[in-house]
Amino acid sequence: MRLFRTLPAFTLVLGACASTFSGAGQEFEDTIAAPPQRVIQATATVFRDAAIPVGSVSPRATFLHSEPFRVRRTWGADPVESRLECGRDELGEPLSGHLEVVVRIEAYARPDRSREPVPNPTPAASSNFLLRVEATALDPRESNPDGTLECTLTPTFRDALLTAIRKAAMGEPVSAIP
Repeated sequence: MRLFRTLPAFTLVLGACASTFSGAGQEFEDTIAAPPQRVIQATATVFRDAAIPVGSVSPRATFLHSEPFRVRRTWGADPVESRLECGRDELGEPLSGHLEVVVRIEAYARPDRSREPVPNPTPAASSNFLLRVEATALDPRESNPDGTLECTLTPTFRDALLTAIRKAAMGEPVSAIP
């Protein structure tokens, strides 16, 4: 699993789907041993279990996104600071527990053709998976001139989310996401 990098401002195009992100955010990549459609169906299920709102998903879909959603103090049943990092205040306390954060998440899956034989191609046995996360809040500190604050997924939540997606796509049992 490749972890993440902070993204520069650009529009991502993967397959025929264009990102609606403003350009800031995080990106996580993985290769999952399942066809793209199964990966996206599993992602939708995991998103719903993690209180990430998604609409209906076509069985043939290879792209999924959440509508922008707001979290404040709690995300699902968990405190926001267990899922998002937004920096710390002057006393060293996490800011994420005191802010209203707008979150958007996109997921893409495409066939991993690097391991498929060229003659008689079959449906992809594995998928290249990309998860993009954008989380922003209004920064209450006067030291921030533009007034916004970029937040990131906590490593614990990120790892739990990616592990759950991978396991669900491969038909393995998935434990609750913290």
